[in-house]
Amino acid sequence: MNTLEIAKMLGRAIQEEKSYTAVMVAKQNNDEDEELQNKIGQFNLVKMNLGAQMQKEEADQDAEKVQELNRQMRALYEEITANENMKAYEAAKKELDGVLNKIMQILSLAANGHDVDAIDLNGEIASCAGDCGSCGGCH
Repeated sequence: MNTLEIAKMLGRAIQEEKSYTAVMVAKQNNDEDEELQNKIGQFNLVKMNLGAQMQKEEADQDAEKVQELNRQMRALYEEITANENMKAYEAAKKELDGVLNKIMQILSLAANGHDVDAIDLNGEIASCAGDCGSCGGCH
């Protein structure tokens, strides 16, 4: 079996992770939340209008309009992030990202010549003495 086949196996294993399933369920809930989708659409429209206003020459910009668009964008952002479905998605995504970061850390250390069996579950080198002066592995 070659490395790319093993990577595909890893991809399938990631898709079986509890955190992956939680992200997919949360994403589906977000997609089905009409109020949330409307807020996201409004946010994107305001963001687009703000971008268009900012593209104008400084002399042609309407400072009051820019300020109002910024206010609207902040208010919509707060409403979006306060939505329970969005909170659940963000929490699930954070957990999955943690798993993916550990995987990437392990792969990176392995690619840099570290003993894979000496890497603990936190993605650190088990034999690390704490003095990074002579080590190029963690960062």
